[in-house]
Formats: sequence, structure tokens, C-alpha cells
Amino acid sequence: MDRCIREHDWAATPLGPVEGWPERLRAAVEMMLIDPRPTSLAVAPARTFLFNDAAARIYGSRAPDLLGLALPQAFPSYSEVADLYDRAFAGEPGEIRAKPLAVTDAGGEVFDATLLPVGDGMGGVLAVLVTAVEVGARLRAEADLRESEARRRLLGAAWETDANRVVTADSPSWRAYTGQSLDEWLGYGWLDAVHPDDRAYAERQWRDAVAANRIVDAEFRLRAPDGGWRWTNVRAAPVLDAEGKIEKWAGMNIDIEAHYRLLFESMDQGYALGEVIFDEKGRAVDVTFLVANPAVARILEFDIAGRRMIEFADLEPSWYEHWGRVARTGQPERREDYAAAIGRWLEFYLFKPDPDERSSNRVAVLIEDVTERRQAEERLRKSEARLRNVLRIQTVGVMFWSGSFSLMEVNDAFLRMTGFTREEALGKTWEELTPPEFHDASHKAVEEVATRGECTPYEKQYVRKDGSRWWGLFAARRIDDEVVEFVLDVTERREAEAALRESEERFRQFGDASADVLWIRDCKTLALEYVSPAFEQVYGHRIEEVRGGNHIRRWAELILPEDREKALDNLRRVREGEQVSQSFRILRADGQVRWMRDTSFPLLDEQGRVQRIAGIGHDATEEVELHDRLRVLVAELQHRSRNLVTVVRGVTDRTLATSETLDDFRTRIRERLAALGRVNALLSRLEEGHRITFDQLLQAELTAHGVVDEAGEGPQATLRGLKGIRLRSATVQTFALAIHELTTNALKYGALSRPEGHLEVTWSLEPGEGGERRLHVDWRETGVSVVHPDGATVEGTVDGMPGPCRKGYGRELIERALPYQLRAQTNYALTAEGVRCTIIVPVSSTLDLAFSRHGEDDA
Repeated sequence: MDRCIREHDWAATPLGPVEGWPERLRAAVEMMLIDPRPTSLAVAPARTFLFNDAAARIYGSRAPDLLGLALPQAFPSYSEVADLYDRAFAGEPGEIRAKPLAVTDAGGEVFDATLLPVGDGMGGVLAVLVTAVEVGARLRAEADLRESEARRRLLGAAWETDANRVVTADSPSWRAYTGQSLDEWLGYGWLDAVHPDDRAYAERQWRDAVAANRIVDAEFRLRAPDGGWRWTNVRAAPVLDAEGKIEKWAGMNIDIEAHYRLLFESMDQGYALGEVIFDEKGRAVDVTFLVANPAVARILEFDIAGRRMIEFADLEPSWYEHWGRVARTGQPERREDYAAAIGRWLEFYLFKPDPDERSSNRVAVLIEDVTERRQAEERLRKSEARLRNVLRIQTVGVMFWSGSFSLMEVNDAFLRMTGFTREEALGKTWEELTPPEFHDASHKAVEEVATRGECTPYEKQYVRKDGSRWWGLFAARRIDDEVVEFVLDVTERREAEAALRESEERFRQFGDASADVLWIRDCKTLALEYVSPAFEQVYGHRIEEVRGGNHIRRWAELILPEDREKALDNLRRVREGEQVSQSFRILRADGQVRWMRDTSFPLLDEQGRVQRIAGIGHDATEEVELHDRLRVLVAELQHRSRNLVTVVRGVTDRTLATSETLDDFRTRIRERLAALGRVNALLSRLEEGHRITFDQLLQAELTAHGVVDEAGEGPQATLRGLKGIRLRSATVQTFALAIHELTTNALKYGALSRPEGHLEVTWSLEPGEGGERRLHVDWRETGVSVVHPDGATVEGTVDGMPGPCRKGYGRELIERALPYQLRAQTNYALTAEGVRCTIIVPVSSTLDLAFSRHGEDDA
């Protein structure tokens, strides 16, 4: 049955799964299973039926169907004993004596049974343990015996005595019954037929009956005709005279030896009668066992009849004192001892068969094997100890609810959680302890307990004594008419979870809003655990593409091959605990190459070990490009500044050398510096990679002096040539000074100094050596007879005399500086119509180089 009970579907019964059974119920089931007698359990609240192997043998083929049923369903005859079960569940033990109950297919069984309540440890009854004995066969045997005895009564003894119990008349039936002769029978001879141990008892029964004038009804042993002894029942009634005095006694003896022998041999308990032996100091030193029933030999595993105790038991002196006290005082005593020889616990009940016979040293003992009970009690004790330890646990609150869900008992842990005293807590309902918003969850739990016997663990808030709230994890189970509930204080966990959710939400918002790529990987597997949405914008790929398959390989494939190995090496350094900043290039899905600046760092656990690695990836493409531009621009600025300083120094020196007065120097140097300023203004407005073209330079100078308008047209000037011929940056300032000198001389002395004068400037490209392109500029002035400060006129004089023939700054610049500084070819001539100047200078190539190449040979 042990296996059947373990495999039975208890979840479908009111008891629920075996794992949830109370410890007391488990202990009761174990005690039932090991009991050799037919034993069963009826478990509250439905009185669910369980039984052991001995009971199953009685139930026969019905046994498999009876397990787990309620008693009223299992046995139609249950109503006949229902009141006994009701009293037992109320805490009152009960007995069933010779009760016919139909429990098998055939029916007709008769049982003796005891009903013992099994407590739940809290004053209630968990179950009723029933131990039964089928006594039908014994009752039938006793009925046969009674019939036999009735027949033998005809052969019993009938006799009379006088009022003083003296035999005066013969009784052949007595002499045949006892084997006494007539002489032995007459007078008080009948006492000699009584067993010596029973004579005092028999005589006392007579004296008491005479004194009370009542019937004698006693049982004792009488001599049998064969010399042995047999039990007899003696009954004698007084015969009264007319005055109501006892005239004589009429009596009879009935042989009850067979009845006593049957009871003696069929007892479940061991019975033995012993003679206590005392020494000269009155101390009990041994016991001689006169008789012992078969149960003694079965329990002790050997027969003790006719043996002395000292022969087979090494007992403590207290054992003999125990027997001696009962023999001297006549007061029964009970004790339990462990019999090591047979490995069993035994209960001994010692009593004196005739406690009033002080001279007798005979003591009887009833012996019962209580090993199973002791083991069950030990299991129960340990179970109760475990329960007490559970109730003393500091971290788990325990509540015992009544059927109406008011608190009956709580442990100290619950009181600490709520702040109530025990007196304040007891009697409160869950509604008083639960905030209104959690009542629905509590109602659901109560319904589950009512229907399933337990509830699914759930979380809710409770109210403390001071009105504050705390979070608890609750789980309840029904036990009979009560409910036990356990609670864990999970306030810290709930607050931590809320803080974590808030932190995660902040992190999510931060990650969603960040233009940089935030990422987190598992240190061991390198699997991506998190990557922010910016990844798709920066990398140009969907996040799913790098989170599928081998995460690290998918990511590495986006890095340009020449940067990939270094990026992976840096990732290994981070896994080893370093913080690394690195730059690498990626190839987007749209073909763009982007620069990434990634800062990677380890995330450590509580032991300081690298658990995860994380990083911030920044798209630094624009910054890298800006940095390159700045580097080029700085180099260009330095180059131009050096050139400008050189030009200014040269202009200043030549202007000073050709100026006759300080005012003359001031005027000239300002004009020439203004020309340099204009060309530098052009340079500063250029975008990266652009150059000044010749037409821009020429128009800027002529427009500044009002010779032409913004469209390059004027009444005294004609400009003709290709647009967009780019000049080398290194040549612009010197070239601009040459154009400036030609323009100012034309305005002061040449074609532009008079209305009839005209200026024509033409330019074109021509090939040079080695495929070099060259700008050919032709400057022609006409319509004015020019007198130059740096040379004499062709026709005129100065103050009537031929003027000195010398060269001015502009002409020196054209004829000497341009060839030297710009590798130019120049020709400057004064004609009758005016100045004619030709300048041929190398210019930038068609495929111009980027600013990053400025300062190299082509510059």
C-alpha cells in the first residue's frame, strides 16, 4: 500500500498533493503503514480513506477502488458508526465492539476497533486512526464454547452448605467435579479443593457475601479429578427462613477453563505470571515465571515459562525493585524499556492478581510491543520540532487563520514585519491588513484555498501598525478548518526592481536619444546584449543583421579590412580589463566609408571580474575631415603669411628706395599695400580647393580704381581672354602687385590719365616646356603721349631739358622680380602710343591638387 499511496492522484482529492501534506499527517500515514494490524486513516475534512496492507487483505478485490474515497462513499454501512467518528473528530477516542460491518464482497464481517484522534498540533483533529480486528471467527468459537459449557453444566457441581458455609450434605456432582471423597468434601473441606493462590480470594468472596447477604459470584481455580487445576465459576445464593434469616446456601460450579484458556492463548498482549524472589534484606533479586501465554514468546522471541529472569536478561537493579514494589504494595506500575537483544521497544504493565493478599509475592505482567508507536511518536516529535523551528525562523512570517479568516496565531517574524504585538495582531482579518487595491488579489487567493486547498503564491502589500506599507510574497494552504499562510518580506526586492526599471527606462531613453552607438556584450561569448538605435543611422545596417549568428563576426565584417585586426585586438584588451579608445573605418550599406571613434571599457561583477564589456561608438567622420581641413588651412595660412611678409618687405624696400619724400613714400606704400589687401581678400573668400583666376585678379584691381564695373566693362578699357585660368597661390601676391603697378601708372601717367586714352588687356593660354601651361598677358595703352617718372619722354623734355632716364618700382617689379620669383618671361616697352607690357607666367594645372598638397612643389 505504500507504493499505492505514493502513486495515487491525491491532487484530485481534498487532501491535495502528498508534498503539501502536514508533517503530522505524514507521520500518521507512516505509523499506519507499518502497523501489522488492519489499520486505516480517515482524514479531515472529507474523511478521506487510507489503509495499510493488512486492511487491504480484508477488503480484497475492493481495495484499489476504496483508496482516496470519502468514508460515506466507500462503505454503505458507514452510517452505523458515523456518530463514533463524529466524536473522534471532536477529540474523543472511541471503541467498536463486535460490530457487523459489510466491508468485503461477501459481507458478514464482525469487528472490534479503536478510534484514536490524531491532533494537528493546534488543538484540532487532523485525522482519526482506526485499528480493527476481525473477531467473527473468535466470536463463533466463543459461541461454540458457550454451547459446550452449557452442556457441561449438566455435569457441573451442585451443592448446599449451612448458614455458616459448613458442608453437611453429600454432593456427588461436587465430588465428581473435583475428585474429592465424601470425607474430604464435608465441613470446610471444600476450601482444600481451591487453588492455594486463590483460597484467600475465595474465602473473602464468601465473607463479603455473607456480610452483605448477597449472591456469591466469583471465579477461581479448583482441583480437577486428574489432579490438575481448572477455572470455575461459583455461584451461591442464600436460602432464607420465614424470618428472613439465612437458613442455608445453595450453590453450583460451572467449568470455565476452556474459556480462560482460549482468552489466555488468543491475547495479542503477552501475559506472564511470576513469583518475585526476595533476599534476606527484603530486596527483590529475581523473578520465577510460572506461566506465560504464546504472545510472550512471539514478542520476546523465546519462551520464559518455567525460567528465572536472571537467566535470560541482564537488567538494571531498578527492574527488580520495580517487581518488588508491585509485590509488596499491590499497586500496579507501568514502564517502557528498549530490549536491545531483539531491537524492540516494549511496554510492561505489572500488577498483583490478588492485591489484597499481602503474603503473596506473585506479580503478573502484560507485555506489548510498542516499537511502532515509539517510532511514530519520535517521528511526530521530530516533526513538531521541525514545525517549531519553522515558526522560529526569522525571515518567514507564519499566520494561522480561522475558517472565517481572522488571525488565530502568528510567529515572531510576522510581528516584526508588521510592528504589531501578538495581542494586537490576533483577531485581525486580512481585510484590515490589506490595502483596498489588493482586495481582489486576496479574494482570488481565498477562493483558491476553498476550492483547491491551497493558493498560487502571489504578491501584495500589507499595512504596518504605523500605517506604512510593505510588500509580501504570500502562500496559503488549508488544514482542516483552518488555513496556514507563509509570507516573505519582499519590500527591498520590489523597491530594487522598481529602481531597476526606472534605471533601465532612463538608460533606454538615454540610448534612444543618443546620436552615438551604445553597446554591451557578454564578456565570454561576445554576444550583443544591447545596442542603441543609433547603430542603424551610423552603421547604415539594421540591428538584426549584427545580432544574428556570430555577433562579433557580423560586426567585424563592417570594418574595413585594413582596420579590422587592430579593432579586434583592442576588443581582446578590453576583455582582459583595459579601457581602450580607438578609431577605425566602417563601410556602410550605401557604400559610404565612415570614421568611428570607439571608447570601450569593462563592466565588473562584485568580485571585480570582467562580466561584460561595453562601449560608446561615435561617428567622427566630419571631425576627421574638419581636422584635415584645419591642418591644410593652417599650413596654407603659414605659407601665405610667409609669402605676404616677404612681399610686403620687398615692396616697402623698393618703395622707400624710389620715393623722393616721406609723403611720396606714404602715398605709394598705402596704394601698394591696398593692392595686396585686395588680393588677400580674394584669397580669404575662396573655399577649400579653389584658386584665384587671372580674370578675377585683373577685374578686382581695375574695379577698385573705377576703370571697369562689376561686369568687367568700362569706357576706357577693353578686357578680353579666357575666364577661369587659375593662378598658383604662391604667385598671386607678386602677380597682383605687378597688375597694380601697371594700373596706377596708367591712371597717373598713361592711357587712363586722359579721356582720349584707352587700355586693352588680352590674355590666353599657351603650352610651355614639359607640358606646362603658361598664361600669356598682353597690356596695351594707346591714345596718350606718356611721360613716366622713371624715364624720359620720347618727344618732350622736362623743364626744357631732356629728363633723366631711370626705371621706376613698377618696371623693376615686372622686369626683375617676376622672372626671379615666378619664373615669368616679361617685356616692358614705352611706345609712342603708350606702354606695352607682355607677361608670360606658369599657371596651375587643369587637374588641380587639393589643399592637402599645398606647400609641395606645385605650390
